[in-house]
Amino acid sequence: MSEAESKGTTQSEKQLKNSEIWYKTVEHADVESLFVLANSVLPMFYPRFFFRRIIDSPTGTAIGAFNKDQRLVGFILGDFDQVFIPKALGKLNLNPRKAFCVMLVGVEKAFQSLGIGSQLIRLITDPAHCPSISQSEFAFLHVMVEHIRAIRVYERLGFKRMVVWPKYYALNPPRDAFIMYKVIKADEGVPKVAESMSETVE
Repeated sequence: MSEAESKGTTQSEKQLKNSEIWYKTVEHADVESLFVLANSVLPMFYPRFFFRRIIDSPTGTAIGAFNKDQRLVGFILGDFDQVFIPKALGKLNLNPRKAFCVMLVGVEKAFQSLGIGSQLIRLITDPAHCPSISQSEFAFLHVMVEHIRAIRVYERLGFKRMVVWPKYYALNPPRDAFIMYKVIKADEGVPKVAESMSETVE
C-alpha cells in the first residue's frame, strides 16, 4: 500500500459485510494499540520495537482492521525473512530470497468469527495491498499444529501444509508448528511436497 492509499478513505480500504470494519496500513501512531492487541491475543510476547521494525522495513507490510470508532481490532504483519527461512522450503524449488513471511495475524476476541482474519490474509497476499508480494515467489507462515480451525482457514485461502517444526513455539510446554506455504508466482516444475503430519523440518 502506498503512503497516499494509507491516508483517508480510499478504494483500497476494504469494508466487511457489516460495513463497520475498515482495513488500512498500520502506522507509527498505531504501534501502542498494536502492541496491546497482539499481546492480548497471541501466546507469545512481542516487544514494541518488533512492530516498529516491520512498519519501518521497506519490504514490510502491516495492515490493520479498524472498527467504526477507528479502534484497532485486528492486524497482520509480514516481511521478507532471510534469517529464519526453514530449510524444508528448499523442496519447493523456488528462490528462498523471494520468500515472504506472514509473521503475525490476530483478531480481538470479540471480533473473531467475522471473517476479519481471512480478509487480512487476502490483503497481505494481494500485490495491490502488499507490494512486496509482487516481488516474491511464495509466502509462508507458521501455525500451531493443534489450531485446526486456523489451519483450515489458511487452506481455504490457498496455503498448503508442508512439514512440522518441532517445538517451534517457545512456550511451556513447547508447541509444534506446521510450516504452510502458498505459491505466489506459478512456476512449472514445482514439485509436490509432503503434507504428512509426521514429517519434520531438518
